[in-house]
Amino acid sequence: MFPLPTLAYVKIGAAILLILGAFAYGWHIRDVDFTEFKVSVRVAAEKQIAENQAKQKESELVNKGVQDAYEARIASIHAMYSGMQHNTSGGPVSSVPNATITINGETHNILDVAEQCTITTQQLQSTQDWIRSQMSVYQ
Repeated sequence: MFPLPTLAYVKIGAAILLILGAFAYGWHIRDVDFTEFKVSVRVAAEKQIAENQAKQKESELVNKGVQDAYEARIASIHAMYSGMQHNTSGGPVSSVPNATITINGETHNILDVAEQCTITTQQLQSTQDWIRSQMSVYQ
């Protein structure tokens, strides 16, 4: 009935159990390592998310500050140029002569052109300030 002696079956059974035990042990070690890896990745991701949110808030504050400064400067430019009067009679010294300039075939008042140039220059300067501020946030 049993072609092999009983001791051989016991040895084969022990060898199979040893192989299965080694496989299960190896599986368990890899599972523990992978679980630790997943935890470390989750912690790093949460840390990065918190850092990104802090940088986003700081960036929004920078945007608000630059925007407020820009609007204040533009308002002061408008106030300065609206305070200048066009002199049509050649009278008081405090007024500016009614000078015109031709650009692309169109006649414009020189004060309007100067105001627009000042506003464009201020836009460029504010853009440069915004870029510098954003670069300082993300470095």
